[in-house]
Amino acid sequence: MNELIFQTLKKTDRKYYKDEYICRINKIIELIELHPNLAHDQEKLTRLCYFSPRHFHRIFKAFIGISLSDFAEKIVLENAAHLLIEQPQKNISLISEECGFENTSLFTKQFKAQFSESPTVWRKKTRSKHRRDKIQNDGQDDQTIIHDHNPKIHLPVYASIPKLNIWPKTSLSPLHNFCIEEFEPQNMVALQYNGSYEDINTSHQKIEVLCQLLDSANLFNNLNPEFLHIYHHNPDIIPPDQQTSSICLKAFSEELKHGGLEPLKLDGGTYAVGKFQLKTQDYAKAWNTLCGVWLPESGYQPDDRPCFELYPHNPCLNDSGPHPVKLCIPVKPL
Repeated sequence: MNELIFQTLKKTDRKYYKDEYICRINKIIELIELHPNLAHDQEKLTRLCYFSPRHFHRIFKAFIGISLSDFAEKIVLENAAHLLIEQPQKNISLISEECGFENTSLFTKQFKAQFSESPTVWRKKTRSKHRRDKIQNDGQDDQTIIHDHNPKIHLPVYASIPKLNIWPKTSLSPLHNFCIEEFEPQNMVALQYNGSYEDINTSHQKIEVLCQLLDSANLFNNLNPEFLHIYHHNPDIIPPDQQTSSICLKAFSEELKHGGLEPLKLDGGTYAVGKFQLKTQDYAKAWNTLCGVWLPESGYQPDDRPCFELYPHNPCLNDSGPHPVKLCIPVKPL
C-alpha cells in the first residue's frame, strides 16, 4: 500500500472545489422541492449531480444533515401544510391523496411527527390564529398573513458546508489526519452478515468471532491481523435489516476457509482516508466529517466502489474508550 500524504491546497482552490460540490447538491434540492417523488429515482438524481450512486447518500446527508428520503418527506409535509390552510374546505383524505400518501392514517402519523399535532387540530388552530391576525392586521392580503404565520419547515435554499470539525479533546483532530492512499488489491477472508450500518456494536461482535477463529487455529500471533468492515449497499435504497456488510481479515490462510468464512478480494485503487480515534457513538460524525468537510475541498469525488473502515487493532479490546480506525472511501479526481 503506497501512501500519498495529502498536500494542502490553496484557499482559492479549496473554495473552487467546495463550490462545485455545493452547486451539485443545490441542483438536487431545487429538483426535489419541485418534484419530491423523484427522491426515489436515485439513478436520475445521481446522473444530475454526477456523484457515484453508491456514495451519493453520504454526500447529501453530510451537507444537509438528513437523508434524501427524509428531506423529500419534509417537502411533502410542507406542501400538505399549505394545502390545509389555503384550501380549508378540502377533505384531509383528499389532501393526503394529492400529496402521494398511501392512506390517511400514514399521512396523519407523519404529519403529527413533524408538527406535533394531527392535520385536523393543526388546521383548526392555524386557521383560528389566521383569523385573529387578520383582524389585527387589517389591510394585509390573505396570502401574506398565511405565509407569515404558517409554521413552515425551514429548508435550505442553498447547501452549505456543515461545521463538523469540532471534536472532543479525547479524539485526534480529524482535519489534520486526512490523506490519499493507493491500496493494492488484497485477498481476504470475510464474515458476511445483514444488519443496519449504524449498528457499530454488531460489527465489533463479528470481529470478535474472527478473533476467536484465529485463536482456535493458533494464528493470532503469527498474522498480526488487521480488520476491515466493508459496506456493500446504499443505505438510502436498501432497508436496514437487508444491508450487507463484510467483516474481513487482511490476511489469507488455507486454515481460515472454515467457520463460515468466505474468500473476498478488496478492490485496489485510490481512496480518501480519514484517520480517527473513535468511540462507538462517533462513527456517524466521523463519516460526515470526511464526506462533508474534507472531501469537498480535496479535489476528489467518490468513485463507485465500496467504502470501508480499517481497524489496525481489534476495536473490541477498548469498547469503552476511543480506538484507532481509518475511514476509507474510493475516489477519483473531481
